[in-house]
Formats: sequence, C-alpha cells, structure tokens
Amino acid sequence: MKICEHCHAVQEDDAVVCSACGASMSQEAAPAAEPSPKKNKHGLIIGIAAVVVIAAVGVGLFFGLRKPEELPSEEAPAMDAETIDGEDAASAGNRLTATDIHHINAYGYPSYSIHYETDENGEAVYSYLDKDGQAVTVDPAELDAWMDEIVAVCGDQKLTNRELQYYYNDQIYTFYNMYGSYLSFFMDTSKGFDEQLAMDQSSTWQQSFLDASVEMFRQVSALYQDAQAKGFTPSEEDQAYIDQVTDLETMAAQYGYTDVEQFVADYAGPGATVDSYRAYMQATLLANLYASHLAEALEVTDQDVEDYYDANASTIQSNYGITKVDKNVINVRHILIQPEQSTAEDGSATITDEAWAAAEAEAQRIYQLWQDGEATEDSFAALAGEYSTDGGSSANGGLYEDVYPGQMVTEFNDWCFADGRQAGDHGIVKTSYGYHIMFFSGEGDYIYWRMAAEDLCRSEIAAKDRQELANSYANVIDLSKAILLDAVAPSAPATEAES
Repeated sequence: MKICEHCHAVQEDDAVVCSACGASMSQEAAPAAEPSPKKNKHGLIIGIAAVVVIAAVGVGLFFGLRKPEELPSEEAPAMDAETIDGEDAASAGNRLTATDIHHINAYGYPSYSIHYETDENGEAVYSYLDKDGQAVTVDPAELDAWMDEIVAVCGDQKLTNRELQYYYNDQIYTFYNMYGSYLSFFMDTSKGFDEQLAMDQSSTWQQSFLDASVEMFRQVSALYQDAQAKGFTPSEEDQAYIDQVTDLETMAAQYGYTDVEQFVADYAGPGATVDSYRAYMQATLLANLYASHLAEALEVTDQDVEDYYDANASTIQSNYGITKVDKNVINVRHILIQPEQSTAEDGSATITDEAWAAAEAEAQRIYQLWQDGEATEDSFAALAGEYSTDGGSSANGGLYEDVYPGQMVTEFNDWCFADGRQAGDHGIVKTSYGYHIMFFSGEGDYIYWRMAAEDLCRSEIAAKDRQELANSYANVIDLSKAILLDAVAPSAPATEAES
C-alpha cells in the first residue's frame, strides 16, 4: 500500500499518479533528474489521520483547477434557525450567535475568526472583533455552545463548527504541504487568513479555505453514506490501519500525554473533543478507502487513455514532464563523479577546466577499476556505494528504478533510452552535474506515459463522480453561523483596502 504525499489517498504500490488528486507519485531522481517545481514534496504539517482523499479539492479552488459546481438552488436553501435545529429566532432570545462575531475586513469580506491565546494561568482566553473593531472577550461556555452550531448538512450528516475546524485545518495542512516553499510568493503567513486576499483576488484566504472545507465535508459525507448504503467493508489490513490511527488514547501516551482530551485539544485546537475528532477521522478514513475503491473500479480503455493524453498533452507535459514516448521504463545504475567547485571573487561557484578534467580522469579510473575486476552489476553497485557523490542513489548501489523518458537530464536520458540499449551495457556520460559511469540494468514492464495518463484520466472521472455523488444528497449550507478558532491575533478592519 502506498500513500499519496499530497492528498494522502491510499494507492496501489505501482501507482505513478494519485488516483484521487492527480499528483505525481514517482520517485525523486536527484541529482540526475531535471529540477521541476511542479513536483515538490514539502511535509511541513501532516494531520494525524493523513488520509483525506478530498483534501486537494481545496487547493483546486485557489488556482481554478477543479472548482466545484454550484449547487442547484433548490438543493442548497439558506438555513434558518428552524432548519438548523428547530430553534426559531424568538426562542433564541438575545443569545449571541456566530453572526455577531463576523466583522467586515478591509476588503469587504467577513472574518469568521475567534482569537485564542493562553493566559498566565494556562487557561485559554477567547476574543473577537465586533463591527466597530473592538475586541470582545468570549465566555468559554458560550464558545462551546457556538461550536455546536450546525453550518452545513449533507444527507443525514451534519457539520458543526467543531467539525468544521477539523476540515479547515486539513485544508491548510494540505496547502502548506503542497506549496510550502512557495508560500511567501502569494501569502503572508504572519497575518491572519481573514485579512489578506487569496491568489485569485476574489476572496480572502480564509474564505477560500472555508469554502473548500465545506466542499470537502460534502464529498466526505456523501462517500461515507454511500459506502454504508452499499455495504462497503474495508479489508482487514485497512481496518487495522483505521483502528490504529483512531486509537487516540495510545497515540496520546506515545507523545507523553496522560490526558487524551488535552492531547486532542493541543493537536486539533481548543474546540476539539476526543469523540468528535475520532468520528471525523473514521469518516474521512472510510470515505478515502471507498473513493479509492470506486476509482479503481472505473473502466478505462486504452483508447480512453490515448484520447485523454492527446487532449491534455500540453498540461501533462508542463505539470509532470511526461512525454508520449512508447518505451518502457528502465532501471539504471550510475556512479556520479562531480568536479570540484571554486569560489570566484564575486562569491559565485565556478568549475574550472582543470576541475572538469580531474573529474573525468577519476571517472575513467573507477570505470577501469570496475572493468578490471568482476565487471558485474553487483561489483558496480559496490563501487557506487564507495565512490558516487549522488546522495540520492549511492546508498542503493547507484540504482534508479522505473525511470521514464524525459525524467533525467538530457544526456543521461539519451543514453538510457538509446535504440538497442541492452541489459549489461555500460559507459560514461557527461552532464552538467559531472561524469556518470553508467550500467544499464534492464527494462521495466510498462510504458510510463500510458500508466500516468490512465491514472490522471481515472482521477478526473473519479473527481466528477464524487461531485455528482455529493450533489445527489440534500445539501444545506449557512456560513453565517460559521466560526473559526484562530491563534493569530485579530486586526481591526482598515478604512481602505490594502494595495
């Protein structure tokens, strides 16, 4: 079993593209591989469950990749007090509601934030900004009542502010995980999400994350209900995994906690409870497994794959570097000898002709050493472990497996995929990284672009099916009741929008 590092969906061991979010699951090939910013893997923050198959839907909202369709108006009526819990406005009296805490920010969008911090006694203190920009302290008991307000319904599943926080956090974690090293280009992480516009400039980051969270709830809830209605049962291995990651008591003990309630509150936020968080995890785990089951069951023909690639060739090539080359993946070993760098007067790194010549001489020496010895793949692997400067493969005998056309730098790639290349072939190749002593281990048993295109095709069909499934249930959404706990201190709305 393999887990997608982007959306955490369960995949088959040989999957090359995630069937849930379409992210590349191929191994990193450094330093011989060309750098590609589309394939970053930054594990900044990962949730306990780490299995939310729908998480990437939120990321799609920000960049217009896969924006959910609008619900038909008759399926998404605005909730009033009677719809939500049978309590009408008159019986509610003067009790504060979530609407009271929503101030309008500098861009004209509502902020849903309640700020929390710990006082000198270790107690959480909650506050929000009113419409005049004044901080108002919130009684913890009253906050707890707000956390039980229902903000969305899908079928017979209800989303309270307590569970909304879990979905919201997962959207943020997934986004950070996917774009961690690029956040500074389009987000100020020192400011609240409610006080800065998202990339598309049409809403705040908070609103974008919030909208994506509700959509995630709809899809998880629909999958969960459909799985139960269809009698879907996880395998013994999957059920054992569910039991393991939802055993919060054991997990708390492993992290040194004697109080599981405190562990969950510290991890998932002060509004979290053990029972609600466990239920959230169980629902998302089952939904994830069921979504993977449905994606794998889709019938996709060879012609479907061909048509899909042709229709999306430019996107697939730019996002994944996958070209339509009908050659099997290959396995190759190499020993990289890098030339020594010098520091120029301006501080830049340079490589002199003498350094290149020394690297070539060393590569020739090691190559001859191998040929004068047993000249086997095993002896080549031993020399790679001893001499190669490629940290990504030296510990594995210089081996890269399932390399596909276009994955490596040009000279490396051209040697590997030269017509007539046979297992046991060897030689020396120069690239911008240095000199590579090569050993061709042999071909794999599949053509990469076909497998990748099939996974992407399945992912797109599965995403559409999940959307239709979510829309098939009665949906009710009322974000006027939403609140979000935020550790970032609130700021009063400015008189003019920031430039």
